[in-house]
Amino acid sequence: MDPARPGVIYFPLPYLEREIVKNPRPIDKLGVPEAAADEQIAEGYSQIRRQLGVPFVPTIYRILAQCPEPFFVAVDALEDIVQLAERMDFRRRVRQQSRAALNESRCCLPEGVELPAPFETVMANYSAANPIGLIFSLSIVGSLSRPHPGVMDSLIPATADTDLSADIVACHGDVILPGFWRDTMAWPELAQELWTCTRTHSREGHLERARDSVLDFAAAATSGTAVDAMAEKLRPMMPDDLVEILAWFPTGISTMIVEVEWLLGARREAVEAAGASA
Repeated sequence: MDPARPGVIYFPLPYLEREIVKNPRPIDKLGVPEAAADEQIAEGYSQIRRQLGVPFVPTIYRILAQCPEPFFVAVDALEDIVQLAERMDFRRRVRQQSRAALNESRCCLPEGVELPAPFETVMANYSAANPIGLIFSLSIVGSLSRPHPGVMDSLIPATADTDLSADIVACHGDVILPGFWRDTMAWPELAQELWTCTRTHSREGHLERARDSVLDFAAAATSGTAVDAMAEKLRPMMPDDLVEILAWFPTGISTMIVEVEWLLGARREAVEAAGASA
């Protein structure tokens, strides 16, 4: 139990004894692209899309697909995870947790920025997929002793000399480009505006506090459930480098949940302001 977070039991991943099945192939952080999936992986991807109710396969599933044995075990269990989430009303509750944690900070879009309808769809898709992805990530690696370091905390540098995608990766723990931001890159100018604003918000500590609140909530909600048992089963099936990458996702997805909720809140405020001035 973490004394700083009463009631939440953590399993320190680096110290767990596990038998690792060595995989001689290097793990690609982009995972198996949908277009390159073989017939069995493609069927697994189809099942993922059906269960999540979104038109894409999130990154965590594509990375796991590089090791078919744990991939198929995890995908077979996804229906149970979705049902668990529905019984707990997890999607609504975790978003509510995020909004409550962000309540002390004011959300606002940069002046003159409008969100196009296709981008609204991107936000809606990730708002639906990320809560299930958070539980899924916990079912793979278990609850961590602490958040993954360097993920949108107040210590990220004030400015960056790198390009936009490299800066986003660096500020999210230097592991991968989160799927939400990757899809936002379809609108380069919008992505830059939203990232600059979100980056500032992060340095003020708002995202970090909300992220930790979401992560704690998810760990407490799933503690003692089949999620814990599934993690114990899957970890020994994966090579070290895969476990290391996947261990980022509970923190990374919790952060994306907060980022999307922050932008959804900003959008709501902009709509309300426009209605008030009409």
